[in-house]
Amino acid sequence: MRAGQQACQYVCIDDKWTSSYTALVTRTPKTAQLQIRLSIAQKSAIQRAAARAGMDMSAYVLSRVLSVPARAFQDAVRNCAGDEARFALAELNSLLSSLSAGELREAADASPTVALTPYMSNTIAAMVELASARLGIAPPAWNGR
Repeated sequence: MRAGQQACQYVCIDDKWTSSYTALVTRTPKTAQLQIRLSIAQKSAIQRAAARAGMDMSAYVLSRVLSVPARAFQDAVRNCAGDEARFALAELNSLLSSLSAGELREAADASPTVALTPYMSNTIAAMVELASARLGIAPPAWNGR
């Protein structure tokens, strides 16, 4: 560190969410449009925020509106269907442990979208049920099947 510089005590913890949104937005075919009315000042504020985040306006707005926990949960479950299921289960456990009650409700609202073995399906259901119980919320409806 150079003389006169101060060490920053903060660490950016959301890089992976931004990159996952950017990847999602760039890989998904764009076949629909959404138009909103806003003032010039509001549009300028969104443009500045998007530039600070290193994103275009569409990617930035989508990243602020769409559910990060739900996408992260489905990605983690999808990884559990792969060859390295042990590691994927550990990552899923870390994700579930890091979510607040609201985030967990949002994340696990939809049942897993990937085909899983009965064992893996039951393991994931148990993990979601345990995470729900720890946060004092009801498990999602799909969990009881």
